[in-house]
Amino acid sequence: SIVWSPNKKVDINKLEKIQRQAARFILNKYKRTDSVTEMLSQCGLQSLETRRRIARLKFLFALYNKHLNIESELYLKEAHKRSRRLNHDKTIQPYNSRIDVFKYSFFVQTIEEWNQLPDDVINSANMSQFESSLEKTFIQQ
Repeated sequence: SIVWSPNKKVDINKLEKIQRQAARFILNKYKRTDSVTEMLSQCGLQSLETRRRIARLKFLFALYNKHLNIESELYLKEAHKRSRRLNHDKTIQPYNSRIDVFKYSFFVQTIEEWNQLPDDVINSANMSQFESSLEKTFIQQ
């Protein structure tokens, strides 16, 4: 979900544990020696954390490129131009946050991730190309 994403490692691990158990169930492999990471790969399942991150960035891509019936100017401000070597041309002004509730909210977290994406991902022609580029980027990390 793009609206809610746990920020504490203990909560993230609890959710990931459920997916790992599901992979064992799907493939009917319950031995301790069976690799759950391999099972997740066999099932084509990314970590839930990665899937949430991709979903957030896809929504921001759609909002930034005006694919949604939402006034993006209310939420997204173009960042002051800095070095092109350090930033891409679609850098968004980050929100200032002091408290955890806001720091881990959708816009604060996603804009920070957006600004770190490489040019080729940001400048994707459409949503499917953006998603494909994102997945390649996260697989390489």
